[in-house]
Amino acid sequence: MKKSVVFVFAISLLFLTGCGKDNVADNNSGLEIDVPAADTFDGNGEVKEVEITAKNWEFDPGVITVNKGDKVRLRVKSLDVAHGISIPDFGVNLKVNPGEEATAEFVADKTGEFDFRCNVYCGEGHGEMTGTLIVN
Repeated sequence: MKKSVVFVFAISLLFLTGCGKDNVADNNSGLEIDVPAADTFDGNGEVKEVEITAKNWEFDPGVITVNKGDKVRLRVKSLDVAHGISIPDFGVNLKVNPGEEATAEFVADKTGEFDFRCNVYCGEGHGEMTGTLIVN
């Protein structure tokens, strides 16, 4: 009995999501279903892993350079108090507690210079805790 219920559920789920198609829209009902691809990394670039240390109102490094198409993996550590990192252009919004590490990943799918900043109030120098992501 349990196997048949699971099978019916799985078939129903496939039907509702358009059998795994990306960005399926059912125009008859007005219902839009956004199904992300299994792996959003397109494989054209490299995986760039960047270790960032957040401390005393600065990021180290303060400038990060990658290439368009790279999958970027940020590993952020805080040495003193809670900090965070926000890169709105790539949907990054991370918080890291002192002595811990947090990770964010995104695909650098557009070129330019993008600001990042601490998104957790960390003291009097918080407003100056910024950096730049350069995507060539």
